[in-house]
Amino acid sequence: MKNSEVYIREYRDSYFSTVLEMESSRGGDQYCHAVFIRQMAVLFPGMFLIAQNAGGEIVGYVLGGLSADEPKSGLVMRIFVSKSCRRSGTGRLLMNELIKKFLDYGVKSMVLTVSPANEAALNMYEGLGFFKSGYISDYFGKGEDRIVMTALLDEKFLQNRD
Repeated sequence: MKNSEVYIREYRDSYFSTVLEMESSRGGDQYCHAVFIRQMAVLFPGMFLIAQNAGGEIVGYVLGGLSADEPKSGLVMRIFVSKSCRRSGTGRLLMNELIKKFLDYGVKSMVLTVSPANEAALNMYEGLGFFKSGYISDYFGKGEDRIVMTALLDEKFLQNRD
């Protein structure tokens, strides 16, 4: 899919090094990031999407998965957009493509968590039809709170996408 010269493609192993570099920029142990990327590529290959610009540079990615606990529920596990492409619609494009993938799998609801301090992401998710459905204190450790957001992929949601 094209949007301002950004194309969405399914992840391939040839993208590993670039995605690892992007994922590692979040901080933490690089080995853990590498394991995460490899596992997600195996577990949810059709829901691991990357964004490339017209020059072929990877400028973002999104990782989705299916919930083992709730049938027909999708999880947005990661989204990352390069600093140079933030607020350009790339994140929205990635999310819209992931939503299409979830619909192909018969998913009826999507869940994600986001930092309360990430106003840009909160606004994007609300604009996509997500609503705040919970709050988890210390989710990633002390002071690492998360807002839980949900989107119900029902008739109303689908009508608002047109």
